[in-house]
Amino acid sequence: MKKVILIIVEGQTEEAIFFDYLQERFTDAEVRIHVQAGDVLSDLRNKKNIKKVVGQLIRDYLEKYRFLPHDVLAVLHFTDTDGCFVVDDQVVVDSTAEKNLFYDEESIVVPDDNKKQMIQQRNEQKAQNIRILFADHHFSIRSIKIPYQLYYFSTNLDHVLWDERNTKGYEKLEKVDKFLEQFHANIDQFLWQFVEGKQEGVYTEKYKHSWEYIMESNHSLSRKTNMPFLLEMIDTLSSEPFSSN
Repeated sequence: MKKVILIIVEGQTEEAIFFDYLQERFTDAEVRIHVQAGDVLSDLRNKKNIKKVVGQLIRDYLEKYRFLPHDVLAVLHFTDTDGCFVVDDQVVVDSTAEKNLFYDEESIVVPDDNKKQMIQQRNEQKAQNIRILFADHHFSIRSIKIPYQLYYFSTNLDHVLWDERNTKGYEKLEKVDKFLEQFHANIDQFLWQFVEGKQEGVYTEKYKHSWEYIMESNHSLSRKTNMPFLLEMIDTLSSEPFSSN
């Protein structure tokens, strides 16, 4: 039986972009995508410890699809940074703003003070949750440690893939199709250009540096990702590197 690579994502765009690519990349594993239809890291209604929240997501998925903890090779979690590490002053009110929320290279623009306060609270919660999950490298499910790592797209997936921070929902499907037509065979090569730092070196140190970088200044609004590091993570967990098609 193939080991399962469980990938937690925010929405269907991530599933459309990465499922086939990762399944082709890791032919000796079964890739599973767990779509949340939202961001569990920034949900202001959720007051629980984020470790418990994500742990429960994993448990629920395993139970629903009848997997045991030892069936899982790793859990990979994708999130958008959403500018969550900027200082409060970079959440700016513009009453003439046409959108309820707008990202640019230096700020997060909102239409009124109420929205500003909400975004500041969201940023605080999401930044705190990211720091917690980034520091942990496994989840214990029924006394079995499952490797876990969190990966980011900054400012968001749309920004990384087609250089637009504020893509409208109805525009995404067409953009996904165009992206896959052009880059499906070499998605990792495309993404490497947005990775901060060197490609050479110890994987764990590169991963750590990528998070330290994105937490500084206004880098969480820049066009960056550390997603390619998951390829190295999975290879290190397997007895032999997976074949690359």
